[in-house]
Amino acid sequence: MASLSNDKLHFVLFPFMAPGHLIPMVDIGRLLAQRGMIVTIVTTPLNAGRVHKSVSHAIESGQDIRLVPIQFPCKEVGLPGGCENLDMLPSVAEYLQFFTAANLMEEAAMKLFEKLTPLPSCIISDMCLYYTSKLASKFQACRSKLNLPEFS
Repeated sequence: MASLSNDKLHFVLFPFMAPGHLIPMVDIGRLLAQRGMIVTIVTTPLNAGRVHKSVSHAIESGQDIRLVPIQFPCKEVGLPGGCENLDMLPSVAEYLQFFTAANLMEEAAMKLFEKLTPLPSCIISDMCLYYTSKLASKFQACRSKLNLPEFS
């Protein structure tokens, strides 16, 4: 397991970019932070903006929770710029492109993990973010996958 700072566990959460996934994952993060854990929520800039207020309230109340945005490669897979959430797609025909883009975030997530302090103890990710299993292996963090039933 990764090293700990002040005996606190560090949970890194990777919500899938859809309201029905993002909001519950942020709630899980806030619950962990309320219980004294260090929490880092990794998402895209647009999605970070959507939950910023909720996370800011937790920070103001003394919780150790961070919101870290990484770029979403929508243009690399042919999606319109700024399509960072399933609810922004023009049609369901772009779902496969969106899932592909979501997993192209691997390199940015790897770079982020190299800078995180303390090192993550546990990764909680949406099951369709496959690259998080590689992160867990490389950084010796346990990983839990969430299988939320809806995508929007």
